Amino acid sequence: MDDECKHRENLSKGMEILLGVSKESPESEWIRGKIKSIVDKKSFNEHGILVEIREMFIEGHVKKILEMANSDDGLTDEEILQTLKQIQEGSGFETTKFELKETLWYDINKSKGAGKAIRNFKLEYEVVDEVCALLNTSGGYVLIGVTNDGIVKGITEERDLQWMSEREKDLDHFADMISKKLELNYFQDSTTSRFVTVKPRIIEEKAIIVIKIRKSYNKPWFVHRKGIFKDKKGIETYLRGGTDENEFMEYFIRRETGITNVPIDEFMKLWNDENKRS
Repeated sequence: MDDECKHRENLSKGMEILLGVSKESPESEWIRGKIKSIVDKKSFNEHGILVEIREMFIEGHVKKILEMANSDDGLTDEEILQTLKQIQEGSGFETTKFELKETLWYDINKSKGAGKAIRNFKLEYEVVDEVCALLNTSGGYVLIGVTNDGIVKGITEERDLQWMSEREKDLDHFADMISKKLELNYFQDSTTSRFVTVKPRIIEEKAIIVIKIRKSYNKPWFVHRKGIFKDKKGIETYLRGGTDENEFMEYFIRRETGITNVPIDEFMKLWNDENKRS
């Protein structure tokens, strides 16, 4: 079974899972279904959190997560607005699980100085790095379209959407594009959507993107880089043969002061130590 199934916070109604009727059910007897309700009152269960599935009204222990629930990102409008208010007031803000980014590409300062729109991919990399760090530590949310001090600016055609194709200048296509880039380009992992969901939202009559990140318990996550960001040490210590010489990996965790890029040996020690305690 997957370690993530032992933690109640990783499960939600509607999620498609494999369930064992008993604690020691062999894999050949696991049942496929969608969660109707979470029965377990404990936050951790070594045998898998106890749930009831819809199709057969059977209770059992979750052994494997197959697909995220087709639900929203887990934040209500009220929760978002309350969090932004706390940020604006400088009170009660949990920095380890929440990150705000005003844009994905549009460089506000450079555009103002140049008198024209400047696209800056380093801003995209910052979002990706935050997602990676949250995967490896606490889980949480990244909001795009909101300033660091909690002001909703929104995602508009004057900003990020101007670089989308004419038929895709809308929030749904923008969110889909981010999801695909995370899976195919940056994480290169087909299971990305099980841990990261990217959803468009309307807050204060403005369009934003909410990225929900679930903490990964069963494996660490790495960001793939190419070209000028090449790190020879990263290649030598982690990538083993058959890899594009212009590609390397970066390793991120999140602390109270923000995300940290650490060497692979330090990263793996921190990740293993953290998950031994979980």
